[in-house]
Order: sequence, then structure tokens, then C-alpha cells
Amino acid sequence: MRYGKDVSKQNSFSRVIYNEAKMGAYYTDVGHARRIGRLFRWPDEEVCVLEPSVGDGAAVLACTEGCRQRHVYGVELNADTFENYLKDSDQVYAIHADFLNGVRITNGAFSFCFANPPYGENTDGERMERAFIEKMHSYIARKGILALVVPYQTLM
Repeated sequence: MRYGKDVSKQNSFSRVIYNEAKMGAYYTDVGHARRIGRLFRWPDEEVCVLEPSVGDGAAVLACTEGCRQRHVYGVELNADTFENYLKDSDQVYAIHADFLNGVRITNGAFSFCFANPPYGENTDGERMERAFIEKMHSYIARKGILALVVPYQTLM
């Protein structure tokens, strides 16, 4: 399964101008991400966080801002986004790669995964969000948590 160059706008419903300006990527609203994070009681010990489609990193950082000891790891496909927001970040350890085909991570390495994966079908007709969830599953520790952002139109 590929998703690199085959990524395209997957939905016809409109989005706000801010999101359209980000090359068709629909970044999670920071306010919503912060409210999601408030649903959790963060432990005092270290939380190892994965965001497989990290974007500019703002959403995952907002979601985990109540966590005292967090280590955030992200994967970003878009080279411009990686260069402009993540390459020199001191808050997100990020790599520029294709999460589905270019990343191998130790199983069970993450206690928390925050994800807003691409939704829709790739050129092979496979659901991209399903592929992301299947791959993330092995990287989440036993009793780890997955916070998955699902667009309203997809949910309905």
C-alpha cells in the first residue's frame, strides 16, 4: 500500500480556509485537541507519545499539555511541513517519512497515540485510516491509549 504521492483530497465537503491553505491536509483544531487532552488523567511518570501524521505538531502538543513528562514522536509526510515546523523542534522528535511504508518502530513502544490520519481511499481502493490504525496498533503498549480524531462526515 502506498500513500506518498497518491495522497489527494479525499472529501468534497468544505473546510475552513486555514486548512485549505495547508495543502489539503486537515489539521486538528488546537482547541479541540486541548479538550481531548483534558479527558485524561495524565500519570506523573513519563508518557511516550506517537503522532503518525503529526502535521505542524500543534495538535498533539495541545492534547498532551497537561502531561508533566512527555516525549512526543511524530512522522510527517510533507517535506515543506517537516522543514518549516518540525526539523528543529525541541518539543517533537519528528522524522520526514511515509508512516505506512517508511517507518519501523519497536512494538509496544508508546503509551499514548494521538492520531488524525488521512481518511479516504488510496489509489488501490484501500481505506487509509484503516491502514494507519492497523500499523499503530502494534506500536501502542499494552493498556496504552489511542485518541483517534474522526471527522464528523466520516463518522456519520
